[in-house]
Amino acid sequence: MFYPKEYNMIEPLEYYKKKDILINENELLKEELEFYKSIFNMRNSCIYNLSIKKKNGKKVWFDSVLCTDKELLELDDNDEINEMIYNPPKPER
Repeated sequence: MFYPKEYNMIEPLEYYKKKDILINENELLKEELEFYKSIFNMRNSCIYNLSIKKKNGKKVWFDSVLCTDKELLELDDNDEINEMIYNPPKPER
């Protein structure tokens, strides 16, 4: 195909790059929205007990009262998680 000398191939490429960026951003926003909507699936948890932690690099809801030792070990390391593992809170009466 013959293109005129003044035809710039960079412009269409930039358009598609921007379009891909917007599509990726929309997908990330959808994932973020689905994560926050998932709080309504936390049936036995009190909202004030929940916090956001990471498991394999992805956000998860964490209930500090109802979590098990196994669930604690599956979470990504941070200071708060390590403190709970090595110095568990004493049960209250």
